This record gives sequence, structure tokens and C-alpha cells, in this order.
Amino acid sequence: MLFKDVIGHDLVKQELQRSLLSKKIAHCQLISGPEGSGALPLAIAYARAILCNGVSEKSETCNLKVSELKHPDLHFVYPVANNQEVKSKAISSDFILNWREFLSSNPYGNLFEWYMSIGTENKQGKIGKDEAEDIIKKISLKPYEGGWTAVIIWMADKMNNECANQLLKLIEEPLRKNIPIYLAAIGPKNIELTAEIADGWLPFMYSPTLGDKFFNQFLDKGFEKSGDPDKKSKFNISAPVFAKLCDESEREAYLGTARNNYTLYV
Repeated sequence: MLFKDVIGHDLVKQELQRSLLSKKIAHCQLISGPEGSGALPLAIAYARAILCNGVSEKSETCNLKVSELKHPDLHFVYPVANNQEVKSKAISSDFILNWREFLSSNPYGNLFEWYMSIGTENKQGKIGKDEAEDIIKKISLKPYEGGWTAVIIWMADKMNNECANQLLKLIEEPLRKNIPIYLAAIGPKNIELTAEIADGWLPFMYSPTLGDKFFNQFLDKGFEKSGDPDKKSKFNISAPVFAKLCDESEREAYLGTARNNYTLYV
């Protein structure tokens, strides 16, 4: 999965590619969107660019490994449940062959379609404590190919409390302590969580004049939950801006591009 294969999300793709080129890769990022919007393919494309050393698409061997979901430093986590083959303590790696087939046939598939593919459509899947232990074990190992290790968690809202608490410690105290955490979040709860656990926020469609009136209430709740009295002063807000220097005759053409990107969010 390459950036060019992901439908839409041009502004988001540009921002992610910019972070790669500037070598400012956040330790943890939240990519969210409605069902069928392509958040998972976008996450895979971003992981491919990180693991294959940038936005260049010339690394054929690495690209092939990611495309087949067989890269040794790319790990996936998704909701699972016990079935006829896995009788107890089901974790994502037990279903990796099903996962590869599922994404190969429908990268924009939904949760119910995933449950059907593993024969658990009548059960409530989850991401549990055993999964968290498996993730921590995997990322504590040295990367096989000497670069980064990437973990993509699909449907993170299916984590139970035990799993979430274990992973939260890892996010708050990353193995690479010098890498800041910036989250791109939309919605009150996500913004609040960003202020609690991250070093900065990458807001979309942020207004410098109206932002304080609307967003500060959610940011302040997160700062308070963090337990750090200096969290607000250390927190960074980096708002992407759509800008283009052009002649007056080109103005409408470039505004049309911007309108197409923003129309779904207004």
C-alpha cells in the first residue's frame, strides 16, 4: 500500500510526507475516520514509508514485504475472539493469515466483515491484556532490519481497560524517550486524550481566532488529567495551513482544490 493507492486525504498525506522528509516522526499517531474512509490503508502507507526509508517508492523489496503484510518490523493489532481453531487467549498473531487475506480482498472492510472472515460474527471481539503483553514483547526486540518498528492498532476502541492501561504506560514512557508524541485528533474526547498523553497536537481546520473559545475547554481537561502542573506551558499546537503563492488569475483554481479537501469537514 503506497500513498498514491489511498483514495483522497490529500492534505493528510502531504502532512505525513512532510514529517518524513523533515525526519520529525512522532512516536505515536492517531488516524481516525468514519467507516470506509480509508484510515487503515493510510496508516499502512505511512508505516511503509517509515520502514522503507522515506517517501521514495524505489525500495521494491521493502515495498513488497509491506504490501504482502509480511514485513518483520510491521505488526498489526485488531479485535479477535476465540473460535473453533483458537480455543483460548486469542490474540492478533493467531489470525495473521486471515488478516492478510482480509486486507488483500478488501482494505476498506469493516469490523463485522472482519468478524465474519474469522468465524466470530456472533461474538464480541476485543483487544485484551494478552494482546498488550504480546505487543510489548515484540517492540522490545531489536528491529530485524535495523530501522523502525511499526505497530498499527485497528479499532483501538475495542481495547479493554487492562490492555489500554498497559499500552498507555508505553505511550507515556516510550522506549525512544527523545521522540516527541504529536497526535492529529478531531473530536472532544480525542483532543482531551491528546492533551493528557501527548507533547503536541496537530489540529485540522484550526482557527487562531476561534480555536481558544472552542478547543481550550477540552485541552484544559486533558492537562488536568495528566497530573503535570507545567503540561500546558510545554504543550505545542502545530496547525497545518493550506497556502499557495499565485497570481490573481490562478486564485480560483487553487481555491477549488482547497474546497474539495475541506468540504467533507464543514
